[in-house]
Amino acid sequence: MLPAPLAPRKPPDPQRCGISRIELVALAGLTGFYFLFALGAYGLLNDNEGLYAEIAREMAAGASLVAPHLNGVPYLEKPPLLAWLVAALYTLFGPSEWASRAIPALSGIALVAGTFAFTARVRDELTALAAALMLASSLSFVMVTRTLMPDGLLICLFGLSMYLFYLWHAGRRRIHLVLCYALLGFAVLAKGFLALALGALTFLAFGATGPRTWRYAELLEPRALLAFLAVTVPWHILLAWHNFEFAWFYVYHEHVLRFLGLRRPQDYYTGPWYYYLPRIVVGLFPWSAFLPLFLTRREPASVPPDGLDRLLWAWFWVALMFFSVSRAKGNYYMLIAAAPLAILLAEHVAALIRADRRRSLAALTGALAAAGAVGVWAVASGAWMHRPHGLWITAFKLRDALLWSTAAFTAIAALAGVLTAMRRYRGALFALALASAPLLVFIAVMMQRADPFVSERALVRYLHARHAGEPVLVYRDFERLSSLPFYLKRPVAVVDSDSEDLLFGRPYAPPGTFLSDAQLAALSGRERVVLLVHRLRLRDFEARLGSLGLRPAGKIGNVTAYEN
Repeated sequence: MLPAPLAPRKPPDPQRCGISRIELVALAGLTGFYFLFALGAYGLLNDNEGLYAEIAREMAAGASLVAPHLNGVPYLEKPPLLAWLVAALYTLFGPSEWASRAIPALSGIALVAGTFAFTARVRDELTALAAALMLASSLSFVMVTRTLMPDGLLICLFGLSMYLFYLWHAGRRRIHLVLCYALLGFAVLAKGFLALALGALTFLAFGATGPRTWRYAELLEPRALLAFLAVTVPWHILLAWHNFEFAWFYVYHEHVLRFLGLRRPQDYYTGPWYYYLPRIVVGLFPWSAFLPLFLTRREPASVPPDGLDRLLWAWFWVALMFFSVSRAKGNYYMLIAAAPLAILLAEHVAALIRADRRRSLAALTGALAAAGAVGVWAVASGAWMHRPHGLWITAFKLRDALLWSTAAFTAIAALAGVLTAMRRYRGALFALALASAPLLVFIAVMMQRADPFVSERALVRYLHARHAGEPVLVYRDFERLSSLPFYLKRPVAVVDSDSEDLLFGRPYAPPGTFLSDAQLAALSGRERVVLLVHRLRLRDFEARLGSLGLRPAGKIGNVTAYEN
């Protein structure tokens, strides 16, 4: 049985709805810290970051702007907007870690700013402040939008387009719908037709679940459609003109077959129908402590009948159902619905503040502090480290730093509870937003320490010092060393390739990009070479190519360098 609606204990103070300049500066500073702190402090991560950075580097170096290239071969799993933007930064500032991550990080900042401005306009500044703080300090959202992937760009563009759609719904100004469709078009160029499908389904679900003052036919506004087509059509036409097989692969293989789980190779996760439910909780951490507020009912007078909540819920449920039905899963896919959840949750928090429900808020912040205390115990006791692997090994080596960061998180969450009990609600919101800061600092330190194991920056320094000018080859797994060509500033040859990302472009590869065992034997007999083997391939390498007489010359992180 649901609790009774919240009733204000006293008339709300109109002054509590505003935001001071100091609070605005604090919000901006906190947002900048989360998205920009130590942005270039560690090397580009293998797999996704190395992959997208190399595509942009090759584009900046003169590769095709129409058909993106990875390691010298066509790569068409994603559209090119992210590569265009990052390549532009490389042209201006040169390839670097911070330039690589700047576009997704700025996308996160733009969405936080847009969320604040939109919520302040359609609700009030207290709700806007709470929503912006939630979005800016939700650790999973921050980490994804600090990582070189198209998802940060997609989340930002899609979120801003939904805000503009609501403004069109509320005010019926054509320019809002035109801008909405233009941003939706750029979202398509960021990560494909996913944005179009989610946008169209959200519009339809919103219109079907409540009153509206417009007809569905008005969504076909000619100027808005023209804006969408002007953004999306040229690249797709150029791609088909460049090579029709490329366009067919991109549309059918990367969209239809991926959604159905029939795409080969299957280089994506799968999972059950409830796959995203725990990931929603993790995605909003630490603000997920307030999710139980969705089980309460707000005072009807505090819920304007303007359709905003209905649009936000339509946005969330469409994304959840779409990704749950799709066979291709991703841990971070539901972050596209982080913004609507933040606004909806902020409305509940603002209602509690206006109703002066300090006990309810203090209980939730106290629960978060208690969870932090459990985390401190787990780190101190080692209960969290049963069988260390991957980055957990580095975290275990930095156990004292992790303990201090977890303790700092707990202390700040406890401070938020104290401020709430003192009715210092704004201070409590800022304290909760600051609670993730020690964890972000620890993650940055951990990534720096783990750099040789997650990036090939250190490996390339070794190659420049010991094997300058010698041909560099990778044994089988390009993805596990994908940042290598970025730091070498040239594509690398792959021996007996087992790479899924290079599979489509292989028939179009320049000579010498892919080598067989026999070609490696012939090459090593003619000149000095360096063959890089990931630790997971060492046994396979020794069994198949041990007779070539290549000897280990050095080990950096996960990679052993062999020379002849």
